[in-house]
Amino acid sequence: MKRASAARTLSRWSRRFSFPVLTLLGALVFGELAARTLLGLAPGGRLNVKALHRLRAAVLANSDMTNPLRDEPGPIGYMAHPYVGYTFTPDEKLKGFMPESVWSLGDPPGQRPAADEFVVGLFGGSVANNVGRAWSALSAPLRDRPDLRGRKLRFISTGTPGHKQPQQLYLMSYLLLGGYRFDVVVNLDGYNEITAGFHNVQQGRNPNYPYYWHDLLTDVRDSRQVSLMGKLLVLREDRRTLAARMSDSPVLDHSAVAAVMWHAWDTWLADGVARTQGQLAALHTRGHRDFVQRGPPYVSRSDPGTVQDLIAIWREASIQMAAIARTKGITYLHVLQPNQYLAGSKDFNTEEAKIALDPSASGAQLVPTGYPEMRMRAAELARAGVDFVDLTQVFRAVAQPVYRDACCHLNDFGNGILAERIGVEIGKRLDGGRSGR
Repeated sequence: MKRASAARTLSRWSRRFSFPVLTLLGALVFGELAARTLLGLAPGGRLNVKALHRLRAAVLANSDMTNPLRDEPGPIGYMAHPYVGYTFTPDEKLKGFMPESVWSLGDPPGQRPAADEFVVGLFGGSVANNVGRAWSALSAPLRDRPDLRGRKLRFISTGTPGHKQPQQLYLMSYLLLGGYRFDVVVNLDGYNEITAGFHNVQQGRNPNYPYYWHDLLTDVRDSRQVSLMGKLLVLREDRRTLAARMSDSPVLDHSAVAAVMWHAWDTWLADGVARTQGQLAALHTRGHRDFVQRGPPYVSRSDPGTVQDLIAIWREASIQMAAIARTKGITYLHVLQPNQYLAGSKDFNTEEAKIALDPSASGAQLVPTGYPEMRMRAAELARAGVDFVDLTQVFRAVAQPVYRDACCHLNDFGNGILAERIGVEIGKRLDGGRSGR
């Protein structure tokens, strides 16, 4: 009797729920058939469950969660600096990239010169950086001087590739502010001031701005960009998460209904990504970053006029360095570096000419006119209190190769010659010769 009662109860439950269950199953089957039919109606018949499966796989494979506005990598080994434009990163410093790299006021006090040290500071660009490696040649004329007996020669090289005025001026001021002391400051420059400055102008940047400034600040953003970048990253993550959940479920992954729903949702997210990218691009196109990266607008009168403006910056920055040096009791020496494109500065054999001379190089275009102008400023600089030394002819009688590229850089032999000559010039000032002090 109990069995009969249980059978009747089961029968009632079966009748009660069989219709809803069958209806649901029928709806699912109908939905799957309708979804597959709908997919088949897509233009060109390009959409089906397998095609959407491949599309999800592509979304997962191409999910980009990196900085959406990273234009290009900045110069390797450099970092933006709030006062001197840019300098070497700490890791480059630790690798000994320079004899003694100075990059922040946070350097331990023990690295600053002691009272019994005779300190020579070298400022400039990559040529100064390379000459800084020839410290033994530079210090040779100073080692046995009676007036330096009992004092340790100390050399602080701040030469940084691409540096140009007014970076040397700012860096000198910055180091003095931080407690560094110099007996002699040598500013070895000339080439970058006209070529790097001219390059800035050609790229629509202010000639006073540092050479690598634009590249190092590609990630500088304002609040609108930060907000849009956050929105873009969220949309990209939502697309990735939705595609992953679909692909991780065996049922959803093969369901036409789920595929249609996913495709609609993913399309909406993809449209959001595109709209946000367009808004970011519009901000970029409107140039809201340009002032930060390019500086105040500079109107070039003409190529010769631009070179004159660059030389004026070079001249005034040196005058200010000399003035600061005088207030600190520092001997300041401004050295115009040699360059292969100055006519008559060196005789080249066939081997060196192939390495050092390139008619298409920027130096070949600018040095022949810019350097003579700089050399003619010697008397003007002297009247303004600058001890200016023209070493453009230092290789005039040297037959061996001294240049190692078609820019401006010297080989070890050339660096040694230039470094030793600078040491001799320092010695002359210590002997009471011409000085800007």
